[in-house]
Amino acid sequence: MRKGSAKIRGMATDEGAGASSQQPLLVLGKITEILDVFSLSRPSMTLGEIQQATGLPVSTVQRLVSNMVAQRLLDRVGDQIRVGARMAFWAATAMKDLDVLSVVNPVLKEIRLHNPLLFDFVLKRNLRSNGKALSASVFETRRFFMR
Repeated sequence: MRKGSAKIRGMATDEGAGASSQQPLLVLGKITEILDVFSLSRPSMTLGEIQQATGLPVSTVQRLVSNMVAQRLLDRVGDQIRVGARMAFWAATAMKDLDVLSVVNPVLKEIRLHNPLLFDFVLKRNLRSNGKALSASVFETRRFFMR
């Protein structure tokens, strides 16, 4: 191994070539691009569909997907590829002890401040339509109209 090179879990980095510790590895960006193409409306895809959605070269998609399947970041059934169960485990740990209201509340207050009608008609009605009846005091849109 050359001076200034390090081997990290099978991936070589070259610290001596001016690489900054703040610069992300390019491969991580490509892996993120691959993961980002999956959604609830499109939970599985073929290699070709992943390649088209990312715009990455075919050989890059094949190599990265194969490695991601080997690491269980993705699962493959036939020609269909989907986000792996290992990712669900990580997502569950990320959500553990997370106070969702503390994260969402500032955003909801900002929406209510800037567009109370949108907030009232869309969010409030949607929440109620999904069987969740929230107290009207949560939304506080009346004060805006009484100014």
